[in-house]
Amino acid sequence: MGPTERLVLVALAEWADADDRTCWRTAAELSGRIGISEEGLRKSIRKLATYGVDPRVPIAFKDDGSPVFAYRGRATTFRIPYLTSAVEPPPKGGSAVPPFRSSTAC
Repeated sequence: MGPTERLVLVALAEWADADDRTCWRTAAELSGRIGISEEGLRKSIRKLATYGVDPRVPIAFKDDGSPVFAYRGRATTFRIPYLTSAVEPPPKGGSAVPPFRSSTAC
C-alpha cells in the first residue's frame, strides 16, 4: 500500500466516529484535505479496493449487481476497515518472497 492510500485512510479515520468507524464526506472535501485531485482520490480508493480494504459503503446496487457508493449532491459513506494484519498487494504472478540469503557475517 502506498503513502497516498495510507493518507486517505488516516484522513477518514480522523473524521470517523469512534464507535462505528463511519464518516460522510464528499470527494472534494477528502481530496482537499489530503492535497490530491479528485481523480487521484478515485485512483487511490480503487487501489485500496484491490488490497481488500475499500472504505466505501454501498448505498444501492445497480441492476447488474454493481455497487453505487454516491450520487450527485450526496456525500459518500465511509467505514474504516479493521486492519488486523499487514495488507499485502494482490498477487501478480511469480514469487512474492525474496530468495533467502544465508549470511555468516554480522
